[in-house]
Order: sequence, then C-alpha cells, then structure tokens
Amino acid sequence: MTVSVASQSISGLASGLDTASIISAMMAIEQRPQAAIQQKIVVEQARQTALQDVLTQLNTLKTSYQAVTDPGAWVDGQSVSSTDDAHVSGVRTAGVAAGAYAIDVTQLARANQYTASGATTAAADDVLHLTVGGKTTDVAIAAGDTLDTIAGKIQGVSNSPVYASVVGGQLVVSDRATGTAAAISSITTNGTSGLAFGETRSAQDAAFTVDGVSHTSGSNVVTDAIAGMTLTLKGQTSATATITVGTPTVDSTALAAKMTAFVTQYNTTIGSILDKLNEQVVASPQNDADRAKGVLNGDPALEGLLSTIRDAFSDLVTGRPQALQSMAQVGLSTGATTGAGALNNDSIDGKLVFDAGAFSTALSSDLQGVKALFTNATGSYASEGLAQRLGGILNPWTAGSSSNGLLSTRIDGEASTITSLQADSVAWTPRLALKENTLKMQFAAMETALSQAQSQSSWLDGQIAQLGK
Repeated sequence: MTVSVASQSISGLASGLDTASIISAMMAIEQRPQAAIQQKIVVEQARQTALQDVLTQLNTLKTSYQAVTDPGAWVDGQSVSSTDDAHVSGVRTAGVAAGAYAIDVTQLARANQYTASGATTAAADDVLHLTVGGKTTDVAIAAGDTLDTIAGKIQGVSNSPVYASVVGGQLVVSDRATGTAAAISSITTNGTSGLAFGETRSAQDAAFTVDGVSHTSGSNVVTDAIAGMTLTLKGQTSATATITVGTPTVDSTALAAKMTAFVTQYNTTIGSILDKLNEQVVASPQNDADRAKGVLNGDPALEGLLSTIRDAFSDLVTGRPQALQSMAQVGLSTGATTGAGALNNDSIDGKLVFDAGAFSTALSSDLQGVKALFTNATGSYASEGLAQRLGGILNPWTAGSSSNGLLSTRIDGEASTITSLQADSVAWTPRLALKENTLKMQFAAMETALSQAQSQSSWLDGQIAQLGK
C-alpha cells in the first residue's frame, strides 16, 4: 500500500474507498457556481449573436428599401428615336416636349486649315504667330528646325488651339474647334524662317432647320435648338429626318423589379425577427444548444419595432388624392388575412404581398402621385413618404455605438456583461483548484492515518497471539 501526500495520489487501499470518485463528486458540487456563470455566458453570447443578426437584417432592409425609394429610381425618362440616325440623332438631357421634330441638315460645321509653303527647314530663328478665335499664341522656332520639329513645338504648346502635322512633305495646321467664330484667322511669322502660311480649307458653321426654323451652329453637337435635347449632326440629309420624343415615364419594369426585391427582403427580415420573438425558452436545458434558445422571446422593444414598421405601411398618407393615400392602393399590402380557407399567417404577421399589375396601373395613371407615396419629404410622419417613414423608424435602431444606436448599445451591453461573467468564471478557477488540492490532502492524510492504525492493529494481534502460546 502506498500513499503519497506530496503528489496527492490516493489509492484508497487503506480505507477501501474510491476516494478519487468521492473527491470528483464533491468538486462537482463546488463547481456549480462557476458552471452557472458559464451557462449564463452561453445565454448572453446567444443573445448578443441574435441582436447582431437583427441589426444585420435591418441594415439589409434599409439598403433594399433605399433602392426603391431613391429619387433616382423615379426619374422620368423619354424615348428618343430618329428616322435617319446616320445623319442626325438626339439625346434627351432634360424634359423634352413629347412629339415629332422635323430636321433638315444642309451643312455640317467644320474647322479650317492652314498649310505652310517655302522652306522645309527653318532658315533662321523665328516666331510663329497663331491667331485663333481672336487670341494669338506665339511659338518660337530655331534655325535648322525641320517641319516635324516645328509641328511638335506647335503641338507642345499648353492648351494649344490647333493640331499640327506634316502631310505629303507640307506642314498643315488645323483648328481644333469647328465653326467660323473659333476659326484660325491667321498664321504669320517674323519672316526670317522662310515659312509662309495660307488657308487651304475654310471654316464653316452647321446649317439646319428644326420644324422649318433655320439654325446655325459652330458645332455639330447642338444643345440650343430643342429645349432639353442635344442634337448630333452627322451629315446632310437628303430628306427630312424626324426625331420622335416619347411621353415622360419611369422605367416601370426596373422599378417593379426593385419593389419585388424589397418585398422579398422585407418578408425575410420580418420573418427572422418573428422567429426570434416566438422561439420558446427551454424550461430545463440539458445543453448549451437548449440554453441558447428563446433569448429574445417576447422582447418588448423588438415587438414594438415590428408594430411600428407595420404601421408605416398601413397608415394613410395625408394630403394625397383619395385614390393614392395608402400603399395598398398601389399594390403593396399584407394581403387578405382571411378568405375561403384558413387564416393567412403571413398576413397576420405583417408580411407583404406585391401586386405588380396594380403598381403598373397606378404608375400609368399618376406617376407623381405614386412617387409621393414612396419618397416625399415633409417633416411630418402623417404626410411623408415610405422612405422618410422607414428612415425615421430604422435609423435609431441601426445607428452605430457612437450615435447611441438602440441595437448597437444593447450589443455593447451584452459584450460588457459577457466580459464581466468571464472574469467571474476565471476568478473561480484558482479557488476550485485550491479546494481540490485541500480535499486530496485531507483524504491522503486519512489514508495515512488508517494505514498506521491498521499496522498497529496487526502488531497488537501478533502480540496477543504470542501471549497465548
């Protein structure tokens, strides 16, 4: 029989007891406070994760509704087409009066050119004087400069108003801009280089008519002939070209697609939060998975949030036409909660149904009225659009910690609680280790005492036996 107090190994041979199991059972009781703390940590971590998931869902919902309520999604567009796109086309730059415009192009705008004659190499230092659009630019040339070198110097002038190149052994200078007003008016030298310039191509303005009214332009891109439209003149028309502008309208197909995506995300968000609110707490949890259930069950703040969000969709928008006062009138509703069959749980939960047909019909009849339901900043909940209502509801919930966001604050609070509980749990570890060591020493001492008593008993038995002989 061996009992080592120093190593605290206990065989139990002296007492016949399974002292290791006894100590383990006693330590299990001692560890209950620490175990309770660790179980609380599991619950708080589960609640923190659940709140973070709610925050993620709400941020995703914000992104989704912003795509629908963004004013840019409601900008009206107009179709623009030309019967002779090869010679004249139009692009809408603002609102254009719908209808057809008759265009005749008789002349395109062009730039003029000057060509140098005389020497092919500068005979002496000289200065070129380029006068374009009433402004003169000087370019110094040196004796011996070739035409290519001179062309490079002209091109190298900062913000040079002309192009310069050597074509067929001649230096050609071309105006960068079209039209007579911006034409090269002269190119001269001081006369020492031997170069002389003459105009070899004249500038001209574009000439065209719009609905019989004559116009001229120094550019072939015309912005002031038709209000809200830029015309591009590409060539002379042999017959009258017609540019047709459609009635202003939004891209209803694209908008309906965004609406569908929003409804899908809205229902996902609402469903996710409802799942957390309705998940029941396990009465007698057997493991961490059980303890993590129902951590947001019946959370009053989140239930209030869902109720407020539902109201944003169902409350009437004041100050609007009677036929356009609610989301349901433009195809966005919770649907019917009852019918021929069972109750519609999705409708009861406040999930949305999108009627694309009703939405399209409403857009066609009153675009601005529908738009106002979704984005209309008034500063008053009763009359503002869905974008403003949802923003007012969700922004306080999704704001960051620095802005005292409702969810961020709760998540940070959970983090602080978890940190505190973890510290409490760690504090128990040395206490439990000391308790276990004490128990081992006590049982070791007991085994030693029993072993000594048993040895003495055996010795006495032997002495008594000797006396009887």
